[in-house]
Amino acid sequence: MNPSSSPANPTFSLRRELLLVVVLILPFIALVVAWPSLPARVPMHFDSHGNVNRYGSPLELLILPGMNVLVAILLYFIPRLDPKRANIVASMPAYFWIRFSVATMLTYVFALTLATSFNPKLDVMPMIAIG
Repeated sequence: MNPSSSPANPTFSLRRELLLVVVLILPFIALVVAWPSLPARVPMHFDSHGNVNRYGSPLELLILPGMNVLVAILLYFIPRLDPKRANIVASMPAYFWIRFSVATMLTYVFALTLATSFNPKLDVMPMIAIG
């Protein structure tokens, strides 16, 4: 049995995990680059029509990427806590893509939030629908 696919380490792929780490790090890099240009109040929440209904400080922009990292860590360890671990080994490649999709979607939502910081009139509803 290949050690990288043993039940203790179900189909771990360093290449896939690095891809996920890149998706998780991108919002932090974007925030560092954008920080000097951010306004004092940034859009933080939108209603069902895409209108901004809550503003916050630029520091609050760290919430979504921080939650993204926490969710990714949680989703990484949940299968490893499963007492019937042998049953989940076969689905680990699909489970990775679920983890990756969740992280990518949260990164996308962060990107839209950051974009509205620079253009509050930006219509986010079509872009949310694409997501």
